[in-house]
Amino acid sequence: MKVLKVFLFFILASISLRAQDYKTGLGVRLSPHFNCIDARHFLSQKLAIEGMLNLTKTQATLVVLAEFNRPFPNEDGLSWYWGLGGAMRMWQEGGIVGSADAILALEYTFKSAPVNLSLDWKPAVEVINGDQFYPAGFGFSVRFVFR
Repeated sequence: MKVLKVFLFFILASISLRAQDYKTGLGVRLSPHFNCIDARHFLSQKLAIEGMLNLTKTQATLVVLAEFNRPFPNEDGLSWYWGLGGAMRMWQEGGIVGSADAILALEYTFKSAPVNLSLDWKPAVEVINGDQFYPAGFGFSVRFVFR
């Protein structure tokens, strides 16, 4: 019975260790309405923080999300994650808008190359100085990963 418990412990431990395939990813997120520089960093095996920065001639937007990562069983490098956070958009004229953001994503990290791809849905609703809802926040990210 002890052998079975030890065996199950190592199986479960190896599954949880696969929850992340890299420590930090840096790249770009492309979207019809929001192209940005994207960085994703793991704080633990299953918890990551993601930051997105969009700069144009007239405004700057910063998004920060806390994300919970989950691997797909028996699929090395493939995982999904969801998260919550917020954004702040500042205009050159001095206006500021804040939003509550969510994200749901599927990502794949290549084992043979330091590259990560993700496809996400990131809806947002303005809660400070605005009243817009952005339901169609789909994006595709390409990141260089540091293991």
